[in-house]
Amino acid sequence: MDITVEDYRSDFYELIRSFSESARAEISREDLRKMPYVKSLKGEWGVEFRFSDAALASLKGFISRRVFAETIR
Repeated sequence: MDITVEDYRSDFYELIRSFSESARAEISREDLRKMPYVKSLKGEWGVEFRFSDAALASLKGFISRRVFAETIR
């Protein structure tokens, strides 16, 4: 599954010589329903990124516990 990344932002904090990046990606309810079955998840914001197997498993677990549980209520 490919996701669209929006609102990319990068900041450099000169005093502490630190760099941070942040972005936002919205996943539709329809795509959330597909999430338990995806084998990989990737996005792109200048460079391509991929979720590791562990990160993808964690995200799937979160979605199953929190998002689908809220739908049932």
